[in-house]
Amino acid sequence: MTKTASQVSSVDDTNSKMSLLSLFLNSSSLIFTSWGVYKATNVVLPPNLQLAGPKQFLTIIGAYITLVNNGIQVLNLLFSTEGSTVDNIAREGTLPITLVIESIVSSVYWPLRLFFIHMILHGVEPDGEPNLSIQADLCVHLFPVVSLLMDYFLVKQEPFQMSKGVAWLIITAFGFSYNRWLKYIVAKDLGQAYPYPFLDVPEPYLSIIFLAVTTISWGFYCLYIWIHPSPDAAALKGNKKL
Repeated sequence: MTKTASQVSSVDDTNSKMSLLSLFLNSSSLIFTSWGVYKATNVVLPPNLQLAGPKQFLTIIGAYITLVNNGIQVLNLLFSTEGSTVDNIAREGTLPITLVIESIVSSVYWPLRLFFIHMILHGVEPDGEPNLSIQADLCVHLFPVVSLLMDYFLVKQEPFQMSKGVAWLIITAFGFSYNRWLKYIVAKDLGQAYPYPFLDVPEPYLSIIFLAVTTISWGFYCLYIWIHPSPDAAALKGNKKL
């Protein structure tokens, strides 16, 4: 059925409002996440973490990826057109991968931070407190994932289009790369430790942890496709490709 002029105008108005919301979310994330990263990277680390520094933390790596995604989304909203190659990369490439990374960061960090802090932070007693202020903590461990979730569920009009197989390959490659990165920069022979105490376990337990976290991350991607509120979601829950 052909849409009337008023219907087309209504759709355009809705799209404009959604674009403004996405611009607000990504601009806000750029500001708050940047501030959180600045604070987090200036915390004095325990001696057994100082050689590798902040670049060993998945939180910091994820935050930088979030900032790159925010920048791409802002540029896309300001200068690109819907359906263009840049728009497709922004909404179907960087957004889903960044959301998955921040989802696993938050889902691992907060339960341990609240109930088993000695398993997530070195040099902190079970009933201790982190050196990072709560404001900065929220800016790197909560605000990114919340803004990404809002951008996906409130702004994006359909589920992610990347196939589950491609998503699995990207997520697995990221997990493997982080594993190798830690082995490269953490000098165990010089008394250095992995950034999170729960990772300081022998093989094969370390590999099992990485496998579990990677699998859960992929599960987040599948879940987000499944529960997206789009009226067309049922037709898009299959294995579609970019």
